[in-house]
Amino acid sequence: MILSSIGSPTSGHVAPSPDHSYHYRSDFFKLMKKKNRSVFGGVQVENYKEFIYFDKCSANSVRNAVKVLGDPSYMARYSREYTAIGLRPLILGSAGTGPDQFYGPSSLDIDRDGRLYVCDTMNCRVCVYSNHDVPKPLYCFGEKGKSHGLIDRPSSLSVDYHGNVYLADSFNDRVSVFSTDGKWQFSVGGTGKLNKPRGVAATRNGEVFVVSDTGNQRIMVYSGNGTYRGSFGKLGMKKGQFVRPQGIHMCGNHRVYVSDTFNFRVDIFDIEGKLVGTIGEQGSGPGQFEHPRAVCVDVNGNVIVTDTSKHSLQVFDKHGHFIKEYGSRGCSLRQFDSPEDVVSDDICRLYVADRKNNRIHII
Repeated sequence: MILSSIGSPTSGHVAPSPDHSYHYRSDFFKLMKKKNRSVFGGVQVENYKEFIYFDKCSANSVRNAVKVLGDPSYMARYSREYTAIGLRPLILGSAGTGPDQFYGPSSLDIDRDGRLYVCDTMNCRVCVYSNHDVPKPLYCFGEKGKSHGLIDRPSSLSVDYHGNVYLADSFNDRVSVFSTDGKWQFSVGGTGKLNKPRGVAATRNGEVFVVSDTGNQRIMVYSGNGTYRGSFGKLGMKKGQFVRPQGIHMCGNHRVYVSDTFNFRVDIFDIEGKLVGTIGEQGSGPGQFEHPRAVCVDVNGNVIVTDTSKHSLQVFDKHGHFIKEYGSRGCSLRQFDSPEDVVSDDICRLYVADRKNNRIHII
């Protein structure tokens, strides 16, 4: 890292490091227009890409800088080092029924404006948080019941960029679609069509959504308006077959990632159901699974998988090679108790539905 002080030699500026970092916040991204000689709070950075090493900047400032610098992939590649010395781990919520409380949260997603949506399963509702550095509770919607527009122990959600919230309404055997303010739009499935669906994922443009039809051991594919397009998979242990598929994630290229829980792997398909890859195997070691529950893909193509029995997250690169594992069982920072779901934002912070701790953990 090439750094030089601006001002007098005795001004006290030193090079930031993981052990000694400056605490810049809102003024952190007062950028000079010339990318290669940007100035941050009195320290000149010869290479603008080094900015990630400054401590305690805000998440929104990072997003703004990504837009200005035009290099989100670089930020994402180094976000783990950045998070280690910059954005601190956060805990949202506690056990209960209040506006900032949860009872068994099982899923979450982030909309185009950075708002966080949490599937608060046992409270039978969706809770929405602001896009601040420390997200604040905004409102909740949902009510327990069997009629259309009511929900019963939802287990997964996905949000598209048109403001549609897709909710796997597990104990009603359907997927219901709501507006972001909680108005019911339509439902698909129902008894005899879906059987305890445990995962749903939509493309960001809302063109397609896919459903883990867990009880029927298959994946269902629908157009954004709810028109059935097809299905793939069946019960079995061979490649392309499932034993209790749960979490599901879909990328912009229509790659579908499925947590094939009791085959102890993540299966990767195209939208037509052709298997294009697998990740993991049964075991307790690095790159192995005991109970893979959910999966997401970050902006770099890294695959993050929650394992509720290992109480951890595992990270793989886009080729399926193991990178690292986070977490252990507990209720302290960077610990989990049966983590259900994970989602990554545009700077690669991870949001974890820490179910038995009744909280959302941001790392």
